Amino acid sequence: MGKMSTRALALILCVLLTILSGCTDVTEAPSEAPTLEASPSAAPPTPSEQSLPSPSLSPSPSEPIAEVTIKNARKWNEFARSYNEGMEAYANPLTVIIDGQLDFGFARVDFVPLRRPFSGTIRGTTEVKGVTEQSVWSESLFPGSVGFHGNGFFNITSIEDAPGDLVKVYSNEAGFYLWDLWEKGELSLDDYIQGTEFAYETSGGATGLFGIRCGDLTLENLVFRGIRPDGLSHIIAMSVDSLTMRNIEIADCSFSRSNALLAGNAGRAQMENLLVTRCNITLMTSGGGLIVWVYENAAFSRVAVMLSDIVLIPDGGGSGYAMGKTALFASYIGGEASFRQIEVYGCSMYSLNSVVLCQRYGNVTELSDITVRSSSFLRFPANEGGVVLAPIENDLLFGSMMGTYDEWAPPAGQNILLRDSMFNARGSLDDYRAIGYVIENCVSVTFVAERPRWD
Repeated sequence: MGKMSTRALALILCVLLTILSGCTDVTEAPSEAPTLEASPSAAPPTPSEQSLPSPSLSPSPSEPIAEVTIKNARKWNEFARSYNEGMEAYANPLTVIIDGQLDFGFARVDFVPLRRPFSGTIRGTTEVKGVTEQSVWSESLFPGSVGFHGNGFFNITSIEDAPGDLVKVYSNEAGFYLWDLWEKGELSLDDYIQGTEFAYETSGGATGLFGIRCGDLTLENLVFRGIRPDGLSHIIAMSVDSLTMRNIEIADCSFSRSNALLAGNAGRAQMENLLVTRCNITLMTSGGGLIVWVYENAAFSRVAVMLSDIVLIPDGGGSGYAMGKTALFASYIGGEASFRQIEVYGCSMYSLNSVVLCQRYGNVTELSDITVRSSSFLRFPANEGGVVLAPIENDLLFGSMMGTYDEWAPPAGQNILLRDSMFNARGSLDDYRAIGYVIENCVSVTFVAERPRWD
């Protein structure tokens, strides 16, 4: 009995040891399984690595900004300061989208102009109707009806002052010596432009909303209303290499020391569906209503200028007769000039020599559907010294072709109507009727020499 108990106990002990050994193998197996070990190559990303954007989903920090959207006046000023301080961060050309009425009067902030050279497009997000039969009719009968609808720049009466860098611009005040050489073919256009560049600086570092000099600039679907700040002389800039404007309304703008409403000079200009109303400009020297000099081609299509006044201060720049020629559209166009669907109503221009479309031009390629109503284009009888000026050189719409000071041959056109207006013309109104102009109730003012002064 005792021996059996000993054997039984030994057997039971062996079974227990076997069971305990099997349990140990089961518990260690999972820790030794290779499928559950973390591979070094499959380690989870660190938090810093997770925060980095995918290169395929985000541009490189060095890639310039190509498009900017602006919704209010303060956002424009933020953009302008950023551009002025580091234009290298922006693409060239740059697209600026105006998605709201940027009312600087309502926001009670000074306007910050662009002070670095700008090239690109500035456009609104809503369509601006511009020149339509309804807009011209309503503005004629109810002045003040145009210039409220659409996105753009409103009520700019002061600019943020800042020192500006010297910027080379085309000088429309350069001597006529170079101009004469260009007309005679003794100077190329490039040499002419290069020869008349000069350094220009203002207290605010800008002459217009978009600086002193722009490259290729396109403006479309914009309203400019209530632009009349001290310190600026143009809406756009002093010089623009190439200016394109489409679907634009300009209203209630005023400049007291200027030479044109939009810009002083442009290499090329194209304006389509542009409505200007209730604007006033005081010229200090040779100037124009819209622009002074276009060195190459200029095209104006569906443009209306209404209820606007341009006055030249007599000999204001000490320039005398030659620099006092003005025109409502462009004083000088060096290349081809095209005018189509033009409406002028209730405008007056008073200078040393005033015409409607252009003073000096290379070649008029199109002249059609021109209407001038209830307007006057007159000139001073003499300068401040009492010296009688030279005979009238201009016709009703134009001055003379390049290099033809003494020849008079007004361009013929189609559907030209002049009504209820006053002009200084060197020919009889019948001379214009003979080439197809329709002239109704107009007066050609005869020039009377001023009485000699007695000291």
